[in-house]
Amino acid sequence: MNKKILLTFLYILTHIIISILFINFSFSHGLKTSEKKIVDKNGNEVLLRGMGPGGWLVMDGYMNQSAGLAGPQHEIKSKLIELMGAEKTETFFLKNGEKIILLKGI
Repeated sequence: MNKKILLTFLYILTHIIISILFINFSFSHGLKTSEKKIVDKNGNEVLLRGMGPGGWLVMDGYMNQSAGLAGPQHEIKSKLIELMGAEKTETFFLKNGEKIILLKGI
């Protein structure tokens, strides 16, 4: 029983320490908000830029205007397999993945 209490205590203590470290040494690099702006430690406005390309790699009916034929990607893939076979469909998806996000477009 004492071992279980000790392990529970260590578990809780570890989480408290990690939480304190995360709060005090967060990944903000000195960024904070000032009214409606994000500013650095000197008060200079900072513009954050980024992209989330995950959605670009998923085919959906509304993107391909194929909602009447196939909606989600698994339906689109099934229709392509019916039309041109599994091997050509896999080649299509591989080539599509290679070409959809190019460094020159970022």
